[in-house]
Amino acid sequence: MDRKPMKGTADDQEKPQAVAEHLRRLAEQRFGTLLSSNADAVGMTVEITLPDNLPKTMPLPLHFIGDHVLYQGISSHECGVIIGMEYVPAHHRQGWQWRYQIYLDSCSPSKAWLSIETAWEDDVVPANAQAETTASAQALAETEMP
Repeated sequence: MDRKPMKGTADDQEKPQAVAEHLRRLAEQRFGTLLSSNADAVGMTVEITLPDNLPKTMPLPLHFIGDHVLYQGISSHECGVIIGMEYVPAHHRQGWQWRYQIYLDSCSPSKAWLSIETAWEDDVVPANAQAETTASAQALAETEMP
């Protein structure tokens, strides 16, 4: 029988560090292999250096590939599906943050000239959360005040 960690346990606290370390090793392995094979093809030597300020740990993302999201604070109702994600420096946050690549839905106004858009983690919300918030606001507006 699998043991599921209780919320707030050491297992929960170790997960983000383990994910970060796994992603770091994967990046070194994948980029190193890709660059060295391309360099070998043209007779070059390549050395890979990761950024000095690359975090040792990272938070788990709020959204994942395949999630349908809406942009917050945009009145034009931009929405789409996450097709990629990266943990990158966010200068507006003076740190690192998740950034998503979003394939825009056909109902998005920008879809006429743009297929894929990027968004910072704090710029999008799950599409179902927005729908629930809108429905709650409409229900509240429809209730009669005494």
